[in-house]
Amino acid sequence: MARCEKKRSPLPPGPLRRRSASSGLTLVELLVVMGIIAVVFGMSVVSFIGITRRSSREGAAEQVMDVLRSARMSAVTSGRGAVVRINPAAGTLYGLSTSVVAAWHFEQIDSGVTPGARRMDGAYTYANPVGTPIMEGSLGLAINFEQSKSTYVDCGSYPVYDQTSGIRLEAYVRPTGGSVGDNLGVISKWDGTDGYALYLHCDGDVGYSLHCRINTEDALIGDDGSVDLESDTGVVQPHTWTHVALECDGVEARLLYNGIVADTAAQTADIIPANDEPLLIGAVGPRSGGPTDFFEGQIDEPRVLSVAGGQRVHLPDKVKLVVSHDTRTIHYDAHGSLDLAYHNEPIYIAVGDPYQKAELAASCAKSDPTMTVRQPNPLPPTGGHLIVGDEIIHYSSASGGVLSDLQRGECGTDGEAHNQAENVYMARVVRIDQTGLVDRVD
Repeated sequence: MARCEKKRSPLPPGPLRRRSASSGLTLVELLVVMGIIAVVFGMSVVSFIGITRRSSREGAAEQVMDVLRSARMSAVTSGRGAVVRINPAAGTLYGLSTSVVAAWHFEQIDSGVTPGARRMDGAYTYANPVGTPIMEGSLGLAINFEQSKSTYVDCGSYPVYDQTSGIRLEAYVRPTGGSVGDNLGVISKWDGTDGYALYLHCDGDVGYSLHCRINTEDALIGDDGSVDLESDTGVVQPHTWTHVALECDGVEARLLYNGIVADTAAQTADIIPANDEPLLIGAVGPRSGGPTDFFEGQIDEPRVLSVAGGQRVHLPDKVKLVVSHDTRTIHYDAHGSLDLAYHNEPIYIAVGDPYQKAELAASCAKSDPTMTVRQPNPLPPTGGHLIVGDEIIHYSSASGGVLSDLQRGECGTDGEAHNQAENVYMARVVRIDQTGLVDRVD
């Protein structure tokens, strides 16, 4: 029996006919699609660049704030303060903190031994019998040292004294004698070549100068890598308590008295330790030939501290970095406030946006209330902060390239004269107030 089949109607001609699965796009359609893709891609690139630019300027300000806040927290936690070192030319910030690894308080002596922190006692040694080694000190009691009796304290040779990357030595001293030209050892771990030594030099009637010597692995400086620092004469006076310190942080060595920096030098290499030598208080080694340069007077609260590097931040390339008052080191005290020995007003740090900048169209004097920049890179008309040279400036409005109502000096930098074609950067400004708190200005 024949099967009955239903015939399919042919597809209607004209625009209602659907394209078969195997047919492709026409040339016109393909060009239209490619055009749409190009527009969308272009918009995406612009958006990506915008995000990158915002990330660059905002991220740099956040990095600065993170380093400052971490240093402040470290200062409070350790109770020893902290510092942040800034290199505007390199665009780097480096936070440092300290911690005590050894300390002697000299509140008592038992059979010639003075107790030290963490069981690192010191043996009170003298060539001839002495009277009373304990006297009134700057904090509680202190040890009296006599040159004629070669008195000193031998604190042993513990590895913790050999802080090669960063170390701080400090003590209160009250010298009472010594001949002109004498060296009076305060703290040393020295074998004649390697190690470190902090000492006074008797300058006669004017008093004493403060000196130190460390030996590093950098043979390109000094004598086989030695770093020698010295203060002016008379910074330490006889019969007067003075706090003295040597601090090395792997970047710089600093000599200080009463918190005042007396001398500095680059110290970019590790300290070479005098491994087998003991740490001496009141004299300078080496032990093999017997200590020399004995102290005359009283020493109190000697300490050895490690100096540890915290956050080291390198800002994105081409980001402009400016710090008010040309500050290179920010000091926090033990309470997390700006240390009054170094800072008597707030500090401002500005980061300039490398993607949002212009050029001065004309030179600008210190007192000019306006500033003109070249188009076609206009700055925001609603105002903001700028970096021009090393000056941080606030403007209130911009129109046609003219920046009006300039406020100069509000961010801790004096007004400067600027030359035509100098770069003008939009900036984000960070402020550190006297309490150490960090916040954005804009």
